[in-house]
Formats: sequence, structure tokens, C-alpha cells
Amino acid sequence: MFQGSDDRDALKRIAEKEGVKLSLMPSTGGPSIIAAVMGGHADIGHTGAILFDYVASKKIKCIAASTPVRLTELPDVPTLREQGWDESVEMYVVLAAPKGLPEEVRQRLTNVVATVQANKEFTSFVTGKLHMRVVPTGSEEAQKYMQTASERFAKQNGK
Repeated sequence: MFQGSDDRDALKRIAEKEGVKLSLMPSTGGPSIIAAVMGGHADIGHTGAILFDYVASKKIKCIAASTPVRLTELPDVPTLREQGWDESVEMYVVLAAPKGLPEEVRQRLTNVVATVQANKEFTSFVTGKLHMRVVPTGSEEAQKYMQTASERFAKQNGK
């Protein structure tokens, strides 16, 4: 199985729950994962939006969406949660700044992000071309996500 990091951890938890042994393989990203699955070198793989063209052409089959909700492009593919595993993997694109950023600079950045996110052309590009969901933004949402992820990773590592 080819993996990254979050997907590796989720699939390791699923395999442990199901009593399945995984052999993990390093990858250089989506194209190498698709090539390994199509070439019979890996039984399963986890990848991003690159899969849509391969699924549409019936070269590979998507067996689960690892996102919290079903994929718009593949509405018949159930999520991991719908299949009984309390797992999801999402990629977030974030802006990061040094600690102690002046409040006026932070607020200006927050306003610019809100303006971009409200732009219909931008959201159409993100959803239509990148196959990503536009999610709530801001430091509170980021803090909540990081806290939840930190707790999940600590639990996984026995801490």
C-alpha cells in the first residue's frame, strides 16, 4: 500500500481494527500511487484529486472517500465513516505567520482571505479544478483542527 502520513496513520488504524497486516511503500505522490496500483505493485493506495480521471475512465476503482463527506464527483462512493471506520483524511492549505504577528497585520490577512474565499471565480476554481472543498477559515478553526489532530496523534502514539 502506498501512503503519505495522515492517510498512512488512518489506514494503519483501520488495518489494526480489522486484523489486517499492511505493507507500506514510500511514494513520491499521486502519479506514483496510481502507477503502482494500475501496475499491480500495490493492492490499494490513497491519493487526491488525480484519481478522478482514472476512475472516470474505469482504469481504477475508488472504494472509499476518506473525506468527512462524500466526494461531489463520486457521489456513489461511501466515506470511510459510512463504512464503519471513524476516520477521515483531509488536506488543508493554510497561511502561517510567526508568533507575535501584530494584530493589524493579522486582521489584514484575515480580511484578504475572507475576500478571496467569497470570490465566486476562486471557489469555482477550487471546487471544479482542484476538487477541494472550501472550508471555514480563521485562527479559531485552525486551532480547533490542530487540537483535535494533536489529541488523535497522541492517542495513537500511546500518550
